[in-house]
Amino acid sequence: MAGQEDDAARLKALSEQLEAAKAKIAPPPKPDAGASYGQGMRIVTELLAGVVGGALVGWLLDQWFGTVPVLMLVMLALGVAGAFRSMLKTPIAWRKHRTRRKTNDIRA
Repeated sequence: MAGQEDDAARLKALSEQLEAAKAKIAPPPKPDAGASYGQGMRIVTELLAGVVGGALVGWLLDQWFGTVPVLMLVMLALGVAGAFRSMLKTPIAWRKHRTRRKTNDIRA
């Protein structure tokens, strides 16, 4: 009987150690689809805002100065360049935020 009790205690201790090890190597939680969708929509919105905003400002300046297509094309190009710059910076900021959040979770 004493041998069975020792085996049961060892088995219980081994199970606890196994659960603790599984908890340490558990895969990180996947980001939910809603957050990814929101990030994608933000990038698309930034692109559209840059293109439409640049074209609109250029068209208004063309109407004001009478330089029909020139300023619209220049401002459209600047709007596209600004939109692409913003699109490239956004994932970098998200990655920094996610890394900072992970390090704060580890310290807690």
